[in-house]
Amino acid sequence: MTGVFREPRTDVDQDIMDISLRSAGAITLLHLTGRLIVGAEERELVPLRNTIGALIKAGHLDIVVDLSGLTHLDARGLGELATAMKTVDRAGGRLTLSAASPRVARMLHVTRLDTAFEWLEKEEMRA
Repeated sequence: MTGVFREPRTDVDQDIMDISLRSAGAITLLHLTGRLIVGAEERELVPLRNTIGALIKAGHLDIVVDLSGLTHLDARGLGELATAMKTVDRAGGRLTLSAASPRVARMLHVTRLDTAFEWLEKEEMRA
């Protein structure tokens, strides 16, 4: 399974996050790029929620979220990652994070959410 999920963009929302996905055996890798900064309408959350829901529905329950391309993340974006982890867990699966960019890693560390998530090391991603 490979693909890129994108919402139509306008000049106003050119920095919205993109999600690309690929399968590596039983693992589905989601690569997030751009900004997960949530506005008042919360439309920025829809692509991630829909992708996680579709993967669960299709039986893809071992999900790795690669954060290396995510440049910005706010508190509501952090909350959405936590919600995604709980959603996958309730479905009997596992959501693991990997490769946070320095800015995102700092945000996760400051909020201590880095310890709430399971992390996949770079060496494990290559295996």
